[in-house]
Amino acid sequence: MYEKGSLGNTATLEFADRKGADTVMDRATYLALKNDIKLTVLVEGDEAPLNFISLIPVSPHKFPRVNYRDTMTLVLWLTSPDRGLRIIADFGRDRYGTAFFSRIPTHGRRAVPEAGLDLISEN
Repeated sequence: MYEKGSLGNTATLEFADRKGADTVMDRATYLALKNDIKLTVLVEGDEAPLNFISLIPVSPHKFPRVNYRDTMTLVLWLTSPDRGLRIIADFGRDRYGTAFFSRIPTHGRRAVPEAGLDLISEN
């Protein structure tokens, strides 16, 4: 759906539905529109098109004016299994019956000594 892709996900999915065409789309957009379109999911769960979201704090050594401590507080909250990750894992479930996002299991823990904090990483 290259023709309408620059107009955003909703416009692309609606256009594909009108044309009876296939398109690649994120789960959140599909779930939000699935009751208004005829398209159905052909493939899901493949790792190839995964869209990872990463948290990359700016180095306080390279940019001393950055608010690194508060940034790391946010990173730790977002990556905490009982805080941010729980909200992300359940987002959309109450309204659409399934979560918008899939979570990759955490297997690592990386120290961040500059902030005196540990960063729990999804990668």
